[in-house]
Amino acid sequence: MYELSGPRALTLTEATATIAAATGRPLRYVPVSREDFVAELLEQGWPKADAEDYADAISPIPRDLDSYISPGVREALGREPRDFTDFVKAATEAGAWQP
Repeated sequence: MYELSGPRALTLTEATATIAAATGRPLRYVPVSREDFVAELLEQGWPKADAEDYADAISPIPRDLDSYISPGVREALGREPRDFTDFVKAATEAGAWQP
């Protein structure tokens, strides 16, 4: 198993701002409470235990506790990871995030 990251750590706010800049669309990251997130998953049909487990599993991300650089891309692919800005630019050019 490889932990994957880009060459720099980003917050969700920074990632959203990068996508907004590339697309020219007004976007912003709005944090959601754990309770609201679990409730949304329940509305989508998730079992309660699974929704709560998933919320716990991803909880470090919105709290910026999972922002570290890993060597996984280099180890798995034998190359350096590309920057998120480059990924967003390529994805935008390929038609991602079109209305």
